[in-house]
Formats: sequence, structure tokens, C-alpha cells
Amino acid sequence: MRLLIFKTNVQCRADVELLQPYLDLQVGCSCWHFDLEDCDKILRVEIKNELLLGIVPLLKSQGFYCEELED
Repeated sequence: MRLLIFKTNVQCRADVELLQPYLDLQVGCSCWHFDLEDCDKILRVEIKNELLLGIVPLLKSQGFYCEELED
């Protein structure tokens, strides 16, 4: 399992709810979590393989900023 961490501009629960169906479809229902208390509005995604999932384009297509943070 691999953990990917992204900096976003997702601000509130309503934003998360907007993105939920897309993230659930892309990575699974229990494999992602936003930390809206963090100043970088962190999105953590657990993946089971090394395939690039396209999280950045997914969030950008919905009008949000998203950048993967390096380990």
C-alpha cells in the first residue's frame, strides 16, 4: 500500500461532498481523507498499486487546486 499526499484548496465539507463521488469511483470509498484543519487542506489517498491515478486532473476538472507533495 502506498500513501499519496496532496495540497489542495478544498475549503469546506460541501467541497468534500462535491468531490466524494469522483474520489470514491477513482480510488474507493475508504481510501481517501481530507484534513481541512491543516493549512494546506491536505488530501491523503491510499493506493494498492503504483498506477498513477490522476488525482490532480480529477480535482482540477472540478475547479480545485491540487498538487502532490513529495515524501
